[in-house]
Amino acid sequence: MTAIFAVMLMAAAMFAVIPLSDDSDAAPSATYNLSATVGTYYSFDTNIPSNYALPSNTGYSMAMKVPQGMSVNSGGDLVGTPLIPGYYAMNFYLNGVGNYTNTVNGNYVAVNLNVTGNPSASAGSQINGSVNVSLKASSSVFNTYQVYTSYFQVINDQFSYYTTVSNFDNISVSGNSWIFEDYELEGAVTITPVILDFNSVSYSTSTAMFTNVAYSNGTLSYKFNPTSYGTYAVGLKVLEEGPGYGGGSSFILTNVFTYAVPLSVNDITVYAGQSINISNVTSGSDLSVSGVSWLSVSGTSIVGTAPSASGTYNVTVTAGGSTDTFTVTVVAKLTFTSVPSNGVIAYAL
Repeated sequence: MTAIFAVMLMAAAMFAVIPLSDDSDAAPSATYNLSATVGTYYSFDTNIPSNYALPSNTGYSMAMKVPQGMSVNSGGDLVGTPLIPGYYAMNFYLNGVGNYTNTVNGNYVAVNLNVTGNPSASAGSQINGSVNVSLKASSSVFNTYQVYTSYFQVINDQFSYYTTVSNFDNISVSGNSWIFEDYELEGAVTITPVILDFNSVSYSTSTAMFTNVAYSNGTLSYKFNPTSYGTYAVGLKVLEEGPGYGGGSSFILTNVFTYAVPLSVNDITVYAGQSINISNVTSGSDLSVSGVSWLSVSGTSIVGTAPSASGTYNVTVTAGGSTDTFTVTVVAKLTFTSVPSNGVIAYAL
């Protein structure tokens, strides 16, 4: 481990780290290591000289490298608000051609952006129960990551290779994974749906959350079934095995989902002093109410006694990541009396 760490330090010393602030200018044949935060706007001006040009297909070729929520404009500026953490390596080939010669000669501006923070809920969608997730290489929600020390390293065009039928002799489903076998190279690739944890750089392969794994016409599909509320970064773990592939693992991020338990409480009208019991508000166990002191929680129900003062009261209820507001209208209680001194009942003749 000490030797590995020493090698990593030597490798780091070989590259010049040029700290830059927002809207700094880059120079050709340079490497820039930048940092940004999820949810915070960030911009970087590459300042490409006028005698150079970005590739005409920059927007397409760099789509899987740029953090979701950001983009590269026609002037080569990286702008936007990143929504997903990760390490993004972007090469701007100055003559519009990215090939071996230009790479060796350093004829490009290398921009490495390390985005920290938790995945933003706005990167995903509100869901309820099972979700059909179609995985297609052309989808804009794809970014590709590989575990590398404390962050994720971007890998390019990996997913499309694995879903190309001609690249493998056999593609099948085994349990909760897709198996891609290459007889000629004596290797195989196993792809398994996972939930990524950006904080600890780890993942979970909980089979309870991934069902109906299938493969059809170059498309992998499965259902994502969250078992508790929260924000989930859902992806694929790619494990390469055998002499033909050399071994190793990587990750492909498919989407970020925000799962919240459905919550809706109807407005009610009660009389002063009436007992209140709104049952089965949620299937969860973290129900809470606020806004009035005379309502409380009992399990998954809201209970209490209406106050003596008439009026309309707003109550906020929270459970399973969802919040709802409902009103309690309290009216005076009418009592029947037959005592003449309290009034006279008049009948029409």
